[in-house]
Amino acid sequence: MPYEQLILRKIAKPLAMTETKITLTAAEKKRLAKGHYDNGSIALYGTPQTQAAGALRSSVSDMLKYIKYQLHGDDEVIRLSHQTTWGDIKYYASGLNWQMNKTSAGHRRIWQSGGSFGFSSHCVIFPELRLGIILLSNESDQKSQGRLSAMADEILLGIGETK
Repeated sequence: MPYEQLILRKIAKPLAMTETKITLTAAEKKRLAKGHYDNGSIALYGTPQTQAAGALRSSVSDMLKYIKYQLHGDDEVIRLSHQTTWGDIKYYASGLNWQMNKTSAGHRRIWQSGGSFGFSSHCVIFPELRLGIILLSNESDQKSQGRLSAMADEILLGIGETK
């Protein structure tokens, strides 16, 4: 099955994520933000051929639905993906698609981030705190991911949690 169909069938449609897809209508293309590189130039959009490496588009509202599902869904797939498959979660570990470690207060931090074609993103969940953060930026450079991660840490500190 093509990647986009798989995403739509298994994730987007069940979670009512109507703005998560690769193939966009003309109206949807007009709504896209323009991505920028560190020199200020406008980036080209990823193409359908790039699939999971930058072609999948989503909105903040859809990503919040995804976070809610990750935090509140009682699904064996979620439980499996949140398990450590490599490493020591106290310091750094990975699961199925997720990176993870523990905060100094002992809560699991489960995240994934990335950037391509002038955009950067950071999605982090703290299951024990029932907290999820999604950060999206239309800038992509060598420091973007670090800045988004630091911003998520500041939000965490803002609710009284330690890093």
